[in-house]
Amino acid sequence: MKTLSLLHRPDCHLCQSMQEELVRLQKIHPFELDLIDIDRDSELELKYGFYVPVLQLEGQTLCYYYFNREKVLAALS
Repeated sequence: MKTLSLLHRPDCHLCQSMQEELVRLQKIHPFELDLIDIDRDSELELKYGFYVPVLQLEGQTLCYYYFNREKVLAALS
């Protein structure tokens, strides 16, 4: 089973929206979801601080700011 990583931060409405989309997608397409709070890692905060949320699969960025359903579905296939 593939694992998607969602780099996020607390109180981020875009992060919450992307997480909700991912939870809906999990019901159709099973995958693991790893939630990573970038504020707990200074390197991640420096690298992705202005781009959250960031959705990755195996280190490859699939989308940031907004959920790209087509790209995520293609990556999961």
